Amino acid sequence: MAPLTDRILVRSNRPQRYGTQLSLINGKFVLKPIENKEQLDNLRTDVGLPPIEGYLKLVTEHYKPSNKG
Repeated sequence: MAPLTDRILVRSNRPQRYGTQLSLINGKFVLKPIENKEQLDNLRTDVGLPPIEGYLKLVTEHYKPSNKG
């Protein structure tokens, strides 16, 4: 549910809540704007998601972005 919530918020030009939506910029995954960066990991934990740093590491390792993005 968190990815859907974030996708709807981002597509509505609003900051995302759970940090599931990323952009690929200069070969690096970057979070799209976040509603409350200070509470991000707490919000993620509340819905069963890993901390944001672990998520970014996992995505980067899985997709292995190139410098073409």
